[in-house]
Amino acid sequence: MIKNFKTFIIILLMNLSVVLCDNSFSFLKGMAWSSLIADHNLTEIQWGYIPNVSNELMVHNNHKIDFELSLKYNYSIFNRGSYNWDFFSDQNQKHQSLDPYRFWIRYSNDHFEGRLGLQKISFGPSQIYRPLNWFGSPNYRDPTGQTNGVEALRLRYFPNQSIGIWAWITSEQNSQPKYFSSQNNSYGGRLEYSNHYGDLGITTDIKSFNNNFYSKGSRFGLDYRYDGYIGFWLESAWSLVENSSQTGNTSSQSRNLVVSVGNDYTVPIGPGIYLLTESLYLDQSNNNYIPVEYQIQKNTSFMMQIPLGIFQQIMFVSNINWNSNKTTNYFRWSSTFDQFIINFIVSNQPQIQSNQLQVMIIYNH
Repeated sequence: MIKNFKTFIIILLMNLSVVLCDNSFSFLKGMAWSSLIADHNLTEIQWGYIPNVSNELMVHNNHKIDFELSLKYNYSIFNRGSYNWDFFSDQNQKHQSLDPYRFWIRYSNDHFEGRLGLQKISFGPSQIYRPLNWFGSPNYRDPTGQTNGVEALRLRYFPNQSIGIWAWITSEQNSQPKYFSSQNNSYGGRLEYSNHYGDLGITTDIKSFNNNFYSKGSRFGLDYRYDGYIGFWLESAWSLVENSSQTGNTSSQSRNLVVSVGNDYTVPIGPGIYLLTESLYLDQSNNNYIPVEYQIQKNTSFMMQIPLGIFQQIMFVSNINWNSNKTTNYFRWSSTFDQFIINFIVSNQPQIQSNQLQVMIIYNH
């Protein structure tokens, strides 16, 4: 029954796109992908598709109302064992899911934007570690660039080209919208200021939720980026979580500090060789739930991207964990053919003694 309902939703979405676009598919977009992953522990095949419908409902002078609706379907088959290619065995494990990916409506004009629904909220200049990644899951290892959405009411105001003011109310993902309830929500805001010295951002967020305890979390973020001859950025986040018993007495506190500092530079050779380095410092020494050996973490990453002509590019990322003195490497070769992108990926993770091979084909329409 559920499977038939999910199929019905996909068909309805596609037909809705036709009706709203005057029988034209010009605004029905989507991304499909197929991936083969193999390492010493498992072999997996994945298929996925994200159909996307977006359109303007009203445009009058500088006022606009538009929407976006998309679903994410994923199907995978995986085998346990080292490079096990038998995908027709009865012992294979299968998994499929169909979930909302984006579902929002927006009003905007020259200085204001308000967006309500399942959406992407992202800020901060960091490209690898992302301390301010509070509402998403971006990952440079994923060629599709997918990130989880959050149910939110987000407001942005731009009084001029130098200042941006954000405010939001978010609810727990995969729960019913509770934007105006006092439980399971976070409330926050962000101030951005830009001039010829760089881009500065100050962010705060407060969250309350109930589990076995009543918990309240506060987060504060500071970020800065300067685009000069050599790019520089700093992104930091400090958080405090207080857990209280049902009687209201404070039972525990935990504090975390995350700081990321990075530089990038494009070497003027051929089409340009992009170089990046970024370091992370994580202090969880005031968190009693974290083992002592993991309370202070230090990492450094190096990235290099080299275009090979117009349609091909290679990317190499090396991550050094200074605590364990181990290095993780990631290499990707991407080839673009009109609407298709083919990715060949090799990575190794000494921490779990895993070398992984992956081939991913992406189709955008």
